[in-house]
Amino acid sequence: MTNLPIALATIVATLAAREPSSKEKLTDRGLAAAAAALEVSAGNHKFLGDDVESRAALLLAWSYFESGWQPCAVGDAGRSLGIMQVNVGWLGKDPKRILCDTRAGYTEGLKVLDAMVEQCGTPRRALVAYAAGTCKTHMPKVNFYATSRWSLAGLPKDRLDVRWEPLKVD
Repeated sequence: MTNLPIALATIVATLAAREPSSKEKLTDRGLAAAAAALEVSAGNHKFLGDDVESRAALLLAWSYFESGWQPCAVGDAGRSLGIMQVNVGWLGKDPKRILCDTRAGYTEGLKVLDAMVEQCGTPRRALVAYAAGTCKTHMPKVNFYATSRWSLAGLPKDRLDVRWEPLKVD
């Protein structure tokens, strides 16, 4: 795990420091999550285009707040699963397949973000839709939730509202 980009290692250190009593355990979970986020982010995704490191940074920051980097997490009375707390409605016939599998959780979370950025148009709206189920950004609490994770990932705010355009094939 020594080959992690400095930005990802910094996110892990920053978030782990928030919980001094479990800093070592959280750091270990965070470094494992960072490696998985970087690996999964290297795939072909619409969310943030070809910026693999930024996508991994956002996954890392988002998953800390969703699950504390715990791939076996279950929330919302069983409706949200895994490290990214993906809603079971997105997971088809076997939603539990992502439980305790960090890479599968990140992969499914990115599939949702890919679908949301295509439907909603911008990263901000995609993140709001991931959190609230709608592209509407008029909900201040959900908008703050999405933008604060974006900032924690170290991503520039001017990219938050850049419209996503599908590649045109001639």
